[in-house]
Amino acid sequence: MLIITGFSCKEKVPVYERGVNPNQAQTLLTQVVQCIDLRAKHDYDQDHLDGAVNIPFDKENFVKEIANFDRNKSVLIYCDNGDISKETLDLFKSNGFKQVYLLIGGYESWVNQRKF
Repeated sequence: MLIITGFSCKEKVPVYERGVNPNQAQTLLTQVVQCIDLRAKHDYDQDHLDGAVNIPFDKENFVKEIANFDRNKSVLIYCDNGDISKETLDLFKSNGFKQVYLLIGGYESWVNQRKF
């Protein structure tokens, strides 16, 4: 007979994707989180989340650009509406990032949430 007691699953498992709403994103931005705006430069230049770095999604250059970020710190990513952010997850995973947050609905949801 085998008896297991005191079993705990506190192992740190990497969280590659965690969708966050605009309010949660605002909270993340007040913490030590790296923020990447995946939109085109002209969209970023018009407006962006405070502290965001603009790295337009381009598969050839994107991996080189994200290599400059700390893989052990959380990353918040967003695009226009959330679609491109989802596509980039595999690139973050394959490059060793431990935790990546997606702004659900992208920048559009951020702007819409701020209207109220």
